[in-house]
Amino acid sequence: MLEIIWNTGLSHRDIAAVCCVSRRWRQEAGPGAAAIRALAGPNRDNVVMAAVGALARLGRHAAPHAGAIVVRLEHPNAGVRMAAAEALGMLGEHAAPHAGAIALRLEHAIPLVRRAAAEALGRLGEHAAPHVGAIAARLEHAIAGVRRAAAEALGRLGEHAAPHVGAITTRLEDTNADVRCAAVELAHANADVRLAAIKTLGRLGEHAAPHARAIAAQLETANAGLRWAALDLLGRLGEHATAHAGAMAARLEDASSEVRRAAVVALGRLGDHAAPHARAIAARLEHADADVRGSAVAALGSLGKHVAPHAGAIAALLEDADARVRVAALAALRGMGEHAAPHAGAIAARLEDADADV
Repeated sequence: MLEIIWNTGLSHRDIAAVCCVSRRWRQEAGPGAAAIRALAGPNRDNVVMAAVGALARLGRHAAPHAGAIVVRLEHPNAGVRMAAAEALGMLGEHAAPHAGAIALRLEHAIPLVRRAAAEALGRLGEHAAPHVGAIAARLEHAIAGVRRAAAEALGRLGEHAAPHVGAITTRLEDTNADVRCAAVELAHANADVRLAAIKTLGRLGEHAAPHARAIAAQLETANAGLRWAALDLLGRLGEHATAHAGAMAARLEDASSEVRRAAVVALGRLGDHAAPHARAIAARLEHADADVRGSAVAALGSLGKHVAPHAGAIAALLEDADARVRVAALAALRGMGEHAAPHAGAIAARLEDADADV
């Protein structure tokens, strides 16, 4: 197939692009992988980037050429370096044998090469675990871009990065905003409403607990995405975040609807520790958004007997138009035990609910 493409008169860049998008080529390109690599001639940066991208999509067929991609981490063109880092990540286990060679670039004289190496290792996931110490050392680098790449790489390593959680959290106070974001790897799906969600510390699980205070400090930031992310992680930390229940409850009045909803969910995960804020949570039971109503009643359900004063408001949701809200209301009333007795009739009526899930 390579000969057919080559004889079309297309440019080198177009040929590489065809190789990237053709499913048939990806299936048959094993013997021709080296030919794509040959497209990477000197002073043809766009061709190099396209060729690197093509190799990345060949999976195991490109494994013999992973070393050549590693070399591109030192390319003078930033686009090529980024393409190489992404390609190595896409190759995953096929690039794993070169993790050591990539790690060596963390000591390169050129900061941008060190940054590309950190990004490449981050994309290799657990295959880069043996080099977690070297990556963590880059958190103190003078160049913000290198610090950011190191923080992002550690975030992708999850539990393997646990011994360095302290160094990661110090970046929450970094002088560079991008590094602060990378320290908590902000990457939420809806970039227009939120910048991201905390992943790095979240992936470290309970190892992040000693840093709950630093995380809670993000609740006061002007960035709604960071506030959302901090609430999400504090909620997942559960009892380790109880000291910050008040600060979390304050976000129930946040200007952002997404942050307010995150506050409801986070408080619900604190169980009895959120009891002092039951009234504020209950105020969300009449919210126009079914997701908010459902989150609020679920949060109240985790408070058990402490939510007894709001049993009536919860029982009213048994008539909610959204089945998910009705189910959450039933669960909350069940957790209240005898305090829900006055609403036994309304609960029994749900035995005839039109939705089988109720």
